[in-house]
Amino acid sequence: MPKMRPLVVGTVLLLGLSLAWAEIKSPKVNLYTERPLSADSKNTIICYVESFHPPLIEVKLLRNGEEIPGCRHSDLTFQRDWTYQMISSADVTPREGDTFQCKVLHNGVTKTYEQTV
Repeated sequence: MPKMRPLVVGTVLLLGLSLAWAEIKSPKVNLYTERPLSADSKNTIICYVESFHPPLIEVKLLRNGEEIPGCRHSDLTFQRDWTYQMISSADVTPREGDTFQCKVLHNGVTKTYEQTV
């Protein structure tokens, strides 16, 4: 058992160093709809968030500044370069003048992307 202790300590140290050296990458965000937005027509609003690291992220879909109930969020998946991606979506029936936003919180920075009907 004492011989395993240096191995465990070394592994933890290596993991810690790799996380410390990991590059922080801000997300790229695309906000779009399944079909062109039209007042009083059912649609799906989609927020595609990609190319971010570390994987801790919060994505909210908003309508006129209020969180849309019943949003769906995909699992996080990683890309070939070890950055992450995810999709959030919600079914909506827009009204004239509605503004839809995708609010993304990553690495302590919040950015909001929007689309207006």
